[in-house]
Amino acid sequence: MNDENYRLEKLNFVSNLNGTTIDRILNILTLVPLVYFFSILIKIQFILVIYSWKKTLKIGFWFSFLSDFCFNLAPLVFLCTIFEKWSEYSIYALIFLSFVIYLPALKYQNAIKSNTKLSDEIIANILKLSIGSFRVMLYVFTAISILAVDFNVFPRYLAKTEKYGISIMDLGVGMYIAVHSMKIIRNDKLDLSNSLVSRLLNEFKSSSIIMLIGCLRLFSIKSTNYVEHVSEYGVHWNFLFTIVVVKILACFLEPITKNSSLRTALLSAFISFYYQYFLTKKNFSQYLLTETRDFNNLVDMNKEGIFSCIGYLGIYLAFRALCLRLNKIITKNNQSKPFDKALKCVFNLIVFDIMFWILLQYSSSNFQAVSRRLCNLSFILFTVN
Repeated sequence: MNDENYRLEKLNFVSNLNGTTIDRILNILTLVPLVYFFSILIKIQFILVIYSWKKTLKIGFWFSFLSDFCFNLAPLVFLCTIFEKWSEYSIYALIFLSFVIYLPALKYQNAIKSNTKLSDEIIANILKLSIGSFRVMLYVFTAISILAVDFNVFPRYLAKTEKYGISIMDLGVGMYIAVHSMKIIRNDKLDLSNSLVSRLLNEFKSSSIIMLIGCLRLFSIKSTNYVEHVSEYGVHWNFLFTIVVVKILACFLEPITKNSSLRTALLSAFISFYYQYFLTKKNFSQYLLTETRDFNNLVDMNKEGIFSCIGYLGIYLAFRALCLRLNKIITKNNQSKPFDKALKCVFNLIVFDIMFWILLQYSSSNFQAVSRRLCNLSFILFTVN
């Protein structure tokens, strides 16, 4: 097979994909926390058994690495590839196995409770063995998808869609924007005491590594003549550039939002709806979806990546508004117990989920179907929901 035939076959392999159903995506998304929960139970059981024998345990690098590889990474690899067609049965199996593993741990509970020092040491070791952040699990899921998508073992309906449709990789793109807006949860609130220029310089500095990786990716693809789908982001653009642009645009808008969840949500809604207005009423979507482009115009060559930044900015601000709301509940100085605050956060998330689900159905029926390529209103609501 010559190079040209290989390029055409590779391009056809990743083209004209329409995604899958929301039910199948929800099954896969349910498996991720279940795998994580299952791995934690195994680690807890293992640590309790060791402590019942030796009364001490040293957690080293290789022990942590092997436990995470065996109980986190390997199951996710198989569940996203060869076992994906049985995802629904895998959910039931993981729930059943979790109960089976949890029950033997109860017999060690009384012995450990009587020794406070030992109990604290066990908790510290369990936390050390856990990779408990949404960010890490997202990166793991992304690595699996990117490495497996070029092979037949990865289901085609999970790969990125061509024009319209939903898939797990489409959702992953939106989630990457989400994790970059979660600094509010990590840092309590944004520091608005510095000038706009100072905040922009800090944002450029923090985003420089992402920009560098994006440039290296562009250089490596063009220098090796790697087969790429130009209609995804454009001739030169890639998603790393989108992340940097969205973060810088959000920095410009910080004086407007001022750490207010309401202002941030209203600004996100305004940007998202106004962008959708241009896509449908001004036929802007036809311009972005057409395969023809002017190769003498840099903007036209990268139209998909450049203009989709507007939609991704709407996603970024929506998640920022959500984080600000939850952070306000968590950090509020009152007599509420931590459990009550957790329940209030869950209640807010359920209300937001129902609201965004209704809006998604309305948007998909009256405006446009979900499209990652356009990053339209339906895709924004699908990601946030």
